[in-house]
Amino acid sequence: MLLKRFLITIVIFSWSTGIASGPAPSDPVYIRINNGYMGVYAHGNEYAEFLFTGSDIRLQDPYHIFLKQRLGMMITFADKSQFAPVRVCSHRMGSGN
Repeated sequence: MLLKRFLITIVIFSWSTGIASGPAPSDPVYIRINNGYMGVYAHGNEYAEFLFTGSDIRLQDPYHIFLKQRLGMMITFADKSQFAPVRVCSHRMGSGN
């Protein structure tokens, strides 16, 4: 776990300080861990870190992950402006009287 965090820190640090030969990669980057994959996806000055665990996990390409047979997932970034506003409702539980 510590080694994984260290590798992610190095990747992010190299993107942010210009040590890399260019800008951060536009595709997600994956690191194989003992039971799946850890991914990092840079987008401008932000990044997302995610984890897929399980022995059935397979990468098709940087954006498509097979979680198990006939079940997959697509990775992408979306701006907040692309989502409809969320309405939060609060319900108070009665005392039973």
